[in-house]
Amino acid sequence: MKLHSDFRSDKMGKKNCIWLGLLASIVIITGVYFFFLKHAGIMKHREGPNEMTRFNITVSPNGDGDFRTISEAIQAAPSRSLAPFFIRVFSGVYNEIVAVPQDKVNLVLVGDGAEVTREIGRA
Repeated sequence: MKLHSDFRSDKMGKKNCIWLGLLASIVIITGVYFFFLKHAGIMKHREGPNEMTRFNITVSPNGDGDFRTISEAIQAAPSRSLAPFFIRVFSGVYNEIVAVPQDKVNLVLVGDGAEVTREIGRA
């Protein structure tokens, strides 16, 4: 029995339509996901801090901040945080070796600049 050529092309058309539908669904779901992440504040740190940024912790070597060392501030930060955790590092000389544990994620350290903030590590 010979199949009609329209029958075969109709099957291929349906198959292609299914794949296009799946692809469109993936694109839409991904876009909605990132839209909610951005508006929930989870991806806001990618834009960088500005004058409206609320710092969770401040560090100052002269004692004006919450901590005197950067390492103490990092240890005080929450582990596996889903939201960005902002640490403000004021100008000064920090005589320490700074290590960030693997479970401390989404940390954002903001300083006054390399000209006025120095981290001097001695092994």
